[in-house]
Amino acid sequence: NLDIALFPNPAVTEANFKMFVTEAGEGEMTISDVQGREVLNQAMSFRQGINTYTLDVSNSLLPGIYFVRVEKDNEFNVVKLIKH
Repeated sequence: NLDIALFPNPAVTEANFKMFVTEAGEGEMTISDVQGREVLNQAMSFRQGINTYTLDVSNSLLPGIYFVRVEKDNEFNVVKLIKH
């Protein structure tokens, strides 16, 4: 199971992610724009249970709509991120 909550959304300077995974392990976060172009890719380490992660979006993302895909053990979840 890979549940994701994103806040605040829309984000201005930071996007906070709260993710729940059933087993510890390695994963990946990919952020793509609405045209499917990858703008950020980052490896992640998860511990079992709730994981939190803060992403500085102030300089890394232009204003717009993005899709955040988190993958672990061939399972994934996608959430929409709005950057102001």
